[in-house]
Amino acid sequence: MASWNIEANISSLDERLHAIHVHVCDSDSIFSVPVTQYFTKASGLAGMKIRCWFDGDFSTIQEGENTGNVILFDVANLTDGYHTLQIQADGGSGAISAPITKGFVKIPQTIGVEDFTCLCMIDNKVFKQEKVPVGQGIVTWDIDVSSLSQGFHRILIQIVTPSGAASNVWQSFFLRDATLEEFGEFKCVYAFDGAESYTEAGTMTNGNFHFDLDVSSLEHGLHQITYMLNNGKGVTTQAQTQFFIKTPLGGNGISEYWYWLNEQDDEQAQKITLPEREETFHLISLLPVESQPIRSKLFQFRVEDGKPVMYARNDIHLRFFDAAGRFTDITEQYVDESVKQEVTNITDLLPTQTINRPDSNSVKWFSFDVAPGDTAAFKLSQPTTVQVFAPSGEEVFKASEAAS
Repeated sequence: MASWNIEANISSLDERLHAIHVHVCDSDSIFSVPVTQYFTKASGLAGMKIRCWFDGDFSTIQEGENTGNVILFDVANLTDGYHTLQIQADGGSGAISAPITKGFVKIPQTIGVEDFTCLCMIDNKVFKQEKVPVGQGIVTWDIDVSSLSQGFHRILIQIVTPSGAASNVWQSFFLRDATLEEFGEFKCVYAFDGAESYTEAGTMTNGNFHFDLDVSSLEHGLHQITYMLNNGKGVTTQAQTQFFIKTPLGGNGISEYWYWLNEQDDEQAQKITLPEREETFHLISLLPVESQPIRSKLFQFRVEDGKPVMYARNDIHLRFFDAAGRFTDITEQYVDESVKQEVTNITDLLPTQTINRPDSNSVKWFSFDVAPGDTAAFKLSQPTTVQVFAPSGEEVFKASEAAS
């Protein structure tokens, strides 16, 4: 058992009641049970109620007297010797801390006393008894529990002064963690895809547990493994879950690819089978795609020689197959410079007007003048697609569907 002194920066906290949660992690990423303590940040304790009671007896409850930053409690009615102090802060508005328990010795019981007799019982058996030096009424006692079995234990501690005054029995529970040597004796319990679990022995080297698994019976593709270490005596690590991809023997590689345009489906795709599987695969080629007409939903607008024109902008869909039959889709856009159309029939845009629905796959064109710094607003009676272009051909605004 060990103790630590921890310093925390609380300069950014408000002046009120707070809770701090602490746990420790060793070099093997094993975490202790979190411990929660309450404290009050305040420039002074004025207005803060501090109450206490002794030895777990609520009949001794009292509120301390605030003298600056020191809280005084009356212990005149306590016998000399060891006692426990339960202390609690009340910040008002229902903000009450959990009680904190501390041990103390009422003098003159400790005047001239060099050591106390400390008694430790674990799991209802005397585990250790020895005389421990006293320093200003504080007893620090280190107990080696490496001889205990791994797992959950109950500990009882009592302190006796030379005059025979005994403290109340302090009780707590703790978990005896495994050492690195003991972790090396653990076995890994694992399951694939939430199915039947298996057990596999491993080895511990430099704090890392290693074990090999046979995945030959799994299908190629994505899988999930859940695993934990178990010593066979009820002690386990936390269960972990990871995902992995099983690749075919001999590795991956692209064996085939397809491509198709725009609103065509994969049944109309051009399908190319590679003579040899390639890994890593690079497609650097001019694909023989046919020209497609300009679509009203997606086009390239430009101003050439002072005239507005449209070019066809197409979606090309590609699908790549690996050796296991898995595939990956990707879609890219490109401008077909060979399909060009001048923009004609441009009319002035009026502040209020009714516009007939455009013909299938056609665009209605309007023009309006604005000065730098002006704001143009559009209010439409139904969803549509609106695009606004500057005289240079740059698109300065676009809205479609519900956004319009």
